[in-house]
Amino acid sequence: SNPATVEIVEEIHALCKNHLANYWELPTDRCHILYGGSVNGGNALNYLNLPAVDGLLVGAGSLDVQSFIEIIHEAE
Repeated sequence: SNPATVEIVEEIHALCKNHLANYWELPTDRCHILYGGSVNGGNALNYLNLPAVDGLLVGAGSLDVQSFIEIIHEAE
């Protein structure tokens, strides 16, 4: 599958954070949202550098040890 663009991920995560913050009457920095799309060693850092993304939920990328190691190294 094709991963979402960083622009789309940032926009959707920001909308979700703002909605949750307003619903629960919390500051947005108290609403944490993970990106769980097609994360790999080549795009993990791009997603982690987005202000509205608080972490990654790695799915299929964790099934292959070498792929998962690449993601971990990218995120360090």
